[in-house]
Amino acid sequence: MAADEGQVFNYCKLAQAAYAAYDDHNGTCRYSLADMLPAVGLGGSGYVATSFIYATVNILAGDGVNEGNDDDGCQHEQHWIGYVALATDAERDRVGYRDIAVVWRGTSALDELLKDLQAVLVPIHGEQQAGTVRVERGFESLYTSSCEACAMRTSARTQVLAELTRLVTYVRSRHPGEKIRVTATGHSLGGALALLAAWDAAAPAAALGVVAAVRAVTFAAPRVGNQAFCDELVAGQRHVSVQRVIVDRDVVPTLPPTFFRYADAGTNVRLLSSGGSGRFPLPFLTLLEPLRFHSIKQYLRLLDPAPAPPQARAPVPADHLVPVPEAELDNMI
Repeated sequence: MAADEGQVFNYCKLAQAAYAAYDDHNGTCRYSLADMLPAVGLGGSGYVATSFIYATVNILAGDGVNEGNDDDGCQHEQHWIGYVALATDAERDRVGYRDIAVVWRGTSALDELLKDLQAVLVPIHGEQQAGTVRVERGFESLYTSSCEACAMRTSARTQVLAELTRLVTYVRSRHPGEKIRVTATGHSLGGALALLAAWDAAAPAAALGVVAAVRAVTFAAPRVGNQAFCDELVAGQRHVSVQRVIVDRDVVPTLPPTFFRYADAGTNVRLLSSGGSGRFPLPFLTLLEPLRFHSIKQYLRLLDPAPAPPQARAPVPADHLVPVPEAELDNMI
């Protein structure tokens, strides 16, 4: 079942929360699990965060897939890359099922960007028996890499599947017969990782598909894999519903190009942008225009069912125009 417009907007806000809560200095979340969504203004979103997701990044040796530490010491970094959230009772009553959202953050660090650029196709999860199913090396690396020497020794993939299993068991034990849906979502890189998570969540071996339908709602996501990956994900045994939300002038969803044997997965939901490059006064700055259309803020603006009217800029406060009196300077210096 595809998400309706209101749900798509809510998932975009959950994806924005992953950016807002990310501490790029330490590579962690700024807040605790309980405080994160309220701290970024989503306390009433209908979801509670239940688990953080960390990805292991290695840009110094090889492609990083499933690599451990080497003789020279650990060369990995761990980045907070998203979170899992469970719908509240009120949200369940509103939509008719219990949703488990797997939310992924987009690119926010240089080493993540370098992973984005590793456009070589590799067998998914290193499974040669998967035949022709192949995905982008960098996305696969972020999703499956782990390091025994790091604090979080398991891969993002392992963390997500463990949390999904825990939450499905929790809901089934406390609310027998309740419908469950798993929704993987994210912006840009986060959208790519969402497809990999949906692939695993819907796998027959995951045992989640028996009790939970799986879908992916992505924003500004690049292509992830070849045609065989897309066919198996959407039309094969996994039968994942994929809504690929893209702004018409955003170039990232057109990458990697199809002549590299990449394909689009699911249904493209196009948002029509407005306005041109007039906001850039110097001609060379128009090169930055694609970045504007890729921003998650642009997606939120176009998805907002009730956008706030533009507000006039407040006048300069009167006291900002008055220098410090000399009599007060005596006590200040």
